[in-house]
Amino acid sequence: MKILTVLLLILSITTAFGQAKPSYNIGMLLDTSTTELDALTHRLEKQIKAVVGEDATINFPKSNILVNDFSKREASN
Repeated sequence: MKILTVLLLILSITTAFGQAKPSYNIGMLLDTSTTELDALTHRLEKQIKAVVGEDATINFPKSNILVNDFSKREASN
């Protein structure tokens, strides 16, 4: 009976630590920023979150959304 109790305790501890979801920060590099493009990027964010589901936490920090204004030099920085 003690062995069964110990096994259940070990199983519950490993399950509790195994439930941590990974977190991902996703960035975007855009050529320009318009209201139409803002709506499209918002839809893209929602679709990515829908595909990933509950398996991970997906973040789109505003600091990771860069606009290069069609400049190849700015995009490469």
